[in-house]
Formats: sequence, structure tokens, C-alpha cells
Amino acid sequence: MTAHEFPRLGLGLAMAIIAFWFAAASGSLAADNDLRLLGERYLTGEGVPADPVRARDYLERAIAAGDVTAQQKLGVALIKGEGLPKDTAAGLQLLEAAAAKDAWAKIALANLLLAGTDLPKDATRGMALLAAAAATGNGSALSFLGQAYLSGTGIAADPVKATDYLELAM
Repeated sequence: MTAHEFPRLGLGLAMAIIAFWFAAASGSLAADNDLRLLGERYLTGEGVPADPVRARDYLERAIAAGDVTAQQKLGVALIKGEGLPKDTAAGLQLLEAAAAKDAWAKIALANLLLAGTDLPKDATRGMALLAAAAATGNGSALSFLGQAYLSGTGIAADPVKATDYLELAM
């Protein structure tokens, strides 16, 4: 049994956090997923007091174990300064590396580029990343593309393409 199974067994988040912590301290976490989940909890303060040092440590250990989602989460947190001191350059490096391997990371980077608040706005690159993620069949990417074509965000509005992408997303 891994620590992330505790909530499903009705033992609650607090028990899961304790199990994660003991497993991490003993070096016996079953998977990089457990390291990431523990890092996320310390990042957000969900079930434990927020602790940016522990959050980053667990997320970096998950990344070292090959967890691309941890790489995406840490990258976004650093770019936005959420739960950690803002470090746009380091966050972008992590997120770019994750986006090279993962559709969800492509979507995260695309959304940051399209919004232009935490990174310089780059609608062309944002749309290209969404298209690449959509090409994998990712429903969220298809939905975001449909919404972009509907609103004209980053591209010329095209209601026909918008409808096509939104229908594919379903």
C-alpha cells in the first residue's frame, strides 16, 4: 500500500500526510508520485503547514525520479511565485523541459504565454504549444484551442474551427 491510498480507505488527509512523511524520511516511498504529492501538500499548505523548503525538496526529488508532472508543478510555482519565491528563469527552464515531454506541461506553458501576466505574452508560441498538445488527443488542449478560436485569442476568430475543436474535446 502506498501513502496516497490512505484517503481512499477513509483514513483522511492527515493520516496520508503522516504516512507520506514517514515513507519519505525512510527513503521508502513507493513511487515518484508520492514524492510529488507530498511536495504539493507542502507547497499549498493542504493538510500541513505550508513549507516552501520541504515543498521544493520533495518536488525536486520527484523530478530526479522522473516525474514530469512534478517538473511542471515546480516550474509553474516558481514562475508565478506561488508557495515559493518567484524565480521566473528557473521556473521557465523546468517548464520548458517538461513541455518537451508532456502534453499537460505544454498546456500549462501555453496558458502562461497566452495570458502574458507571469511570462511575456507570446500568442503564436502559446497556440503552437496548444496545437502540439491537442495533436496527442488531449481533451483539455482541444477545448482550449476551441475557446481560442471562438474568442480570437492569439489567432483570428474562426467559429467553424472553434466548433470543430470543441466537439473533438467532448
